[in-house]
Parts: sequence; structure tokens; C-alpha cells
Amino acid sequence: MKNFLLSFALFCAFSASSFAEVVSLDYARTVAGNFYSSQYLKANQKSCTAHIISEFTGFYESDPAYYIFGMSDNGFVILTADNRVFPIIGYSFENRFDPSQTPEQLEALLNAFANQINFIRQSETKNSYEKLWSDIYNNKHTKDLYDFKTVPALLTTKWNQGYPYNNYCPEHFDGPHGRCYAGCVATAMAQVIKYHNYPEHGNGTHDYFWGDIYTVDYENTYYHWEEMTNSATTSSADAIAELTFHCAVSVDMNFGPYGSSSYTEWVPDALKNYFNYRPSIRFKDRVGADYDPWDMMVRDNLDNGLPLIYSGQGSGGHAFVCDGYQDTCYYHFNWGWSGYGDGWYYYNDLTPPGNDFSYYQGAVFDIAPYFAPYCADGKTMIEYNRNFGDGSGMSFYWNNTSCEWLIAPMADSAEYISLWFNSFNTELGKDILYIYDGADETAPLIKQCSGGAVPTGVTSTGNTLFLKFVTDSINQFPGWEATYMSGAIGINELSSGKPVKIYPNPASSIVTLETPGKADCTILDLHGKTIRKFSGTGKELIDVSGLTKGIYFIRVVSAEYFGVVKLVVE
Repeated sequence: MKNFLLSFALFCAFSASSFAEVVSLDYARTVAGNFYSSQYLKANQKSCTAHIISEFTGFYESDPAYYIFGMSDNGFVILTADNRVFPIIGYSFENRFDPSQTPEQLEALLNAFANQINFIRQSETKNSYEKLWSDIYNNKHTKDLYDFKTVPALLTTKWNQGYPYNNYCPEHFDGPHGRCYAGCVATAMAQVIKYHNYPEHGNGTHDYFWGDIYTVDYENTYYHWEEMTNSATTSSADAIAELTFHCAVSVDMNFGPYGSSSYTEWVPDALKNYFNYRPSIRFKDRVGADYDPWDMMVRDNLDNGLPLIYSGQGSGGHAFVCDGYQDTCYYHFNWGWSGYGDGWYYYNDLTPPGNDFSYYQGAVFDIAPYFAPYCADGKTMIEYNRNFGDGSGMSFYWNNTSCEWLIAPMADSAEYISLWFNSFNTELGKDILYIYDGADETAPLIKQCSGGAVPTGVTSTGNTLFLKFVTDSINQFPGWEATYMSGAIGINELSSGKPVKIYPNPASSIVTLETPGKADCTILDLHGKTIRKFSGTGKELIDVSGLTKGIYFIRVVSAEYFGVVKLVVE
């Protein structure tokens, strides 16, 4: 396996304390069966009759690092082998897992987990998930782990880089069927483009030299979407291979008989220049994510039906497609290996705070055809709190749009919703955001926003808010971004009086919180879980060194004041 360190910051918080040890194969077998049955029931609304038919142990040196269990219905479950880390790495109900045919992208991920598990063992950390292991073993699954929201896998294709998908690639006698591999970046691009069945034909031409000059005339190439099947057949291989090769040339693929490579960062320009996709498409680095919750950005794309091209690098680069999510912890990945290993994966850093294994990651966001509407259907947001925007991404919003959002948190404790704006810029009096205190437009209108000034926040009287953004046919502006949080204390204003201050922010050790006199203070994570409560007396020093890196909120409530501030722990 290649040395490759990969993580994905999904904020799934569980804890327990006890002495940790290597999880035995027998114990893991029971955990795998219970987990698989539980997830199957929630996903399919019927009981699972599958049983374990194969077992594989992945080692770090001589110690077990993870287990892979094959199920009789062609599914699989992958578990870690140490109770100090989150138990389930990945699973699938329909794609069998053959360790001898592991996609290099998935092999890299498993190697990353093995390295992180070894790190935890070497550091003798006390950070333990033993209680979570025990709960699954005894079928006492926690509600937090199984709040079941899902975007099913969006892709249906199961393509790969080799034969016959490489039929248009340069010839080389050492390559599959005498040709070079198409490359994982091209395979990921081709599958996402096929998902959209767009464009009818491309734009312009592109010359590329690799032993010879290759010229692709995108403008005069008409793609035969109806001929492209989920897996290549004799009749469909030519159409699929042509598209895949055109993707490869558009990113200047470095072709090779043992593997072909390019950069995921080049995908946005290729999609915009040669395939007429949205100008707002962008590659975003996880490290440069401006402290926005990475998982929320990914889920926002998936909620809108937009698969992402995801990448990571270690000793070698890898690209694959993220096209669905389940619960708050699992994302669906299509590895571009004819379906092998495709499934739901926990993409988190297993190591304790202070040890960053999250480098060299990125994703291509907002992949959609140029004229695709970005708010064709109303959107319902059920998270306890989240960021969201007008939907136009990095571009100006469109004319003649009408976009709707219903905020309806699933949390039992959600009695009110507070919403505030991080940015706001629309045409004054023309392009207007309406906010209603209820579930639709029949509810009372509590705010109407337009112009360049950031509006003050609002708080609902109940557990729903409805927003509608309407634009006219004349001008376009950057739009807006907002954050909401739900809670269990009835408050009529987002803030009043002296504001709350927190500094330094981001922080890794001690922060100072200034409150307007005596107040009840609560630190919450991104899922609304209470992390800590304390009484503020005007100026408090808070030690955050024990918190997992990420985004938190501090809610401050007194007789005259209500406020929420964001805290970034790094």
C-alpha cells in the first residue's frame, strides 16, 4: 500500500474513557454484523438476512489495523481494530469488496487509517470510543450516531481507467490492451459529466503533446449520452472512451502504461472552457477553507444534486467522486474502479487533537451545466445549525429567480431558530429576501432584506423559518450568506445591547470571552451538542485545548441579552 494520509473533517462526536486495547476478530465480527443489519434496516425499511461469508485483516507491521467483512448479499463492512478510534470505516450494501482488486484510491485511504491507528497506539492516547463499540456490540445504538438523513448515491456509472475505457488513449505495449490508462482525474470527470448528460457538444479545441500532438475538436464533437451505459459494453465502449479521452486531454493528462496523472485543480477550467459548465465551479483546498465547515460545503452540493470530484495526495495523487451521504458521518465514494469498493465511508481524522493528518486535500465544487438552475426546487434544512447562501456560489446570482428555503431542525429541543447574515449584497428594493415566521409564505413576514448593508438577525417564535429570495430581470449582485442556529430558549431578538466579544479567534489554548455582565454561557458543537456550560461574569478565560479542532458556537443568554458567537478551534 502507498503511504497516504487522508481525512475528512466530519464532526461526529462520541467519547468514552477506559483502557483501550486491540479489538479481537471475534468481537469485530459481531460489531460488523450488528452495524450492517441496523444500517440496512434504516436504508431499506426491511430486515437484513445477510451474513458474513469472508474476512480479511489489514495489518500495520505485525498488528491488526482494520478488518474487512464480506457479506452474503455482496455488501461489506470495514472496521478499525482499536477501540480508541471510531469503529466503522466503511460499508456497502451492493458492491463486493475484493482485497486483491482494491482501487488505489481506497488502498490509500485504508493505508491512511492504518498509519493513524499506529500513531494512536504509539502515543498511548486515552481518547477512547470503547463505549460506542460496546453499544454497537450490544445493539444499543445511540440516536446521535443514527440520525438518518441520506442523499442516495447520485451516480449510476461504474467506469474505470483501463480497457475499454482507454480505447482512445495513446498506444503503449505495456498498457492495458496496448494503450495507456485514461487517468483517475479523467475517469472522475467523465462520470460526473455523464451524470449531467451535458453538453450536447463542447467548446473550442485543445492541442496536447504526449509523444505526438493530440488535437481534440470539442466544438464539433457531439456526445452520444444515450449510448453510454453504466458499465462499458461492446456497443457503448466507443462513446464512453471518447468522452473519457476528451476529459484527459482537457487537463493535459500525463499518460502512462502503468498509470496516468493530472491535477484536480485543473478540472474547473477544463469544465468551463471545453464543456460549457458553470463559471462558479471552483477547486477548494481543505486547508484554505476559510474555516467554513468542510462537511457542510460538501453536503450542500450533494443536497443540490451535484456530485463532487474529490482529491488527496500523499506519495501519489488520487481523484474520485463523492456523490452521496448518510447520517452525519458517512459519505458515498465512487472510486472509478468498475464499482469495486464503492460504498459509504467515514472520512475523519482518527488521531487526537493536535495531530493534523488533514493535509493535501481538495474538491471541485458546484459542478453543473452553465444554464442549470441552482434553486429549481425548494430546499429543506433539518440540521441543528448550518451555513447556507443564495445558491449562486462564487458567481453573481441570476435574474428572474425565485428560491425557497425551509429551516425545520429535526432536533427535539428546537423551539426557536436564530438566523444572522455573514454577508449581504443585492439590488436595493428589487432583489429581495423575504423571511417568514413559520413553514411557508402564509406565515407572518418578519423581515424583508435588500441592498448592500448586512441586515440584523431574526429569531423565530416557533421551530420553523421560511425564506424566499426573488430577483428581477435587470441587475445581478454577489448575493448573501447566512447562518442559523436552533435552540430551546424563546428569544425574540438575535442580539441586543453590548455585543459579545471573543479573542483570539481562531485559537488553540486560551480564549477570552467578554459578555455584557452576568450571563449563562453554553458551548455547542456543529450538531448542537452541549459541550460545556458556565456562568459568565463579564470576562471569562476559557481553555479550549481539549476540544477537537473545528467550529463551535458559544450561546450567551441574560435577562437583557441573547447572542451567539462562532469559535474556531485549531
